[in-house]
Amino acid sequence: MNSRFSSNSGKFILFFFLFLSTQLTYGQIALGILDLYHDASFSLKNKTIMERASTGNEAFDSRLSGISFEAIAVPAESLKNEKIALDYRDNRLVVTVGEKSFTPDIPVWQWLPVAQFANSPYQIAYLYSGNTNEQEAQCKYHPAFLNNLVGLRLFQADLLNKPDIIWDLPVDRLKNYLLDLSERRYTPKMDSLIFKTIYETLISGKRKFSSYVLTDKDVVISFETNASEFKLSGHPYYNFNKTEVDKDNVQQLLQNLEKCYDEIDEYAQLILQEKYTDKLGAKVNLKGLLKTIDDNKAKTTANSYATYYFKKSVEKLDALNRLTDEEIGVKFYSLNEFSADFNLFWPQLKKYNPPVFTTIENASQWAAFFRYVMKTNPDNWRTFIEKTKDIEIIGSPSVKTPTSFDTNYLRLIFDKK
Repeated sequence: MNSRFSSNSGKFILFFFLFLSTQLTYGQIALGILDLYHDASFSLKNKTIMERASTGNEAFDSRLSGISFEAIAVPAESLKNEKIALDYRDNRLVVTVGEKSFTPDIPVWQWLPVAQFANSPYQIAYLYSGNTNEQEAQCKYHPAFLNNLVGLRLFQADLLNKPDIIWDLPVDRLKNYLLDLSERRYTPKMDSLIFKTIYETLISGKRKFSSYVLTDKDVVISFETNASEFKLSGHPYYNFNKTEVDKDNVQQLLQNLEKCYDEIDEYAQLILQEKYTDKLGAKVNLKGLLKTIDDNKAKTTANSYATYYFKKSVEKLDALNRLTDEEIGVKFYSLNEFSADFNLFWPQLKKYNPPVFTTIENASQWAAFFRYVMKTNPDNWRTFIEKTKDIEIIGSPSVKTPTSFDTNYLRLIFDKK
């Protein structure tokens, strides 16, 4: 059989489609070899997270990854009796300590969403679940960080397990870096020595981590002043965790689960006879099956043997669903020593990607400070928050925070820097 195309034309067509698919991805925001997607079809509820943080709790820490800011700042010893107040005057944030006022060097695009975040009762700033449910975003943000540059920085700081990407900055459709005017002089450049240090540290742990949370829990965020400056200190850290699974035990439990479903269906057919259909299968519609059984009491009375074992099988299924993690064979560990060691690399992370990690440090520090003011001077805080409602951020790029992302290896060919 003669082919209508020569091998050369076939290669050309393949190259054309590869090139076309790569060009089409420019319609999305990109970060290195990652395509970043914002699905506008998601409702606000399905792409935001409004939860209190519980760092140190297995249910929270065992999630794939996330960022939480929960600290409350503490004043330096010399400021413990000073009244702290906030204001917004002449387009500047003003911090008043006692009788002296300061205008901190932090851009409005950073502190404004952080103030809105601190004003809520929630501490989770960002959560990546890896969820493949089409109804929910994989990447969720506190509403204060949705669709702004701080939210995009949070997304990137969560990519610690991709040290070959985390140094870079996202680009828009025209391949311009997404930077605020205050950051224009920065051009991303990979520091191979820092990359090697981070990479080797992450893979050399005695227990490989399975999840991490960037948090400031138990961090002392403090503030002080000198003759001309208001200063905040302290920074968040990555808290690493490990989940281990007894695969043999899990496999046995799964077999027991399948057996329960089979037994429930078997006895249900004996009880309901012609009224049983595949739509009432225990796996797909257990609730409907139980209701149908309950609605046909005459049949359960007539089939007492099948009814007895049907109930026993349902009880076994219920018992399996109530097993604890320990009984299932799931063990969770907080890798405290590894977390403490990696915390020492924070200065290197800030050097590796100054825009991202400076923003993250500022967000942690100012969220903590805003909570302190809210706690110690609530009247001023309410007045300040009311003032901020009409602030317009000028100079920041238009951002749609990613709801998901994919690796696009074609960028290795077409997007060489």
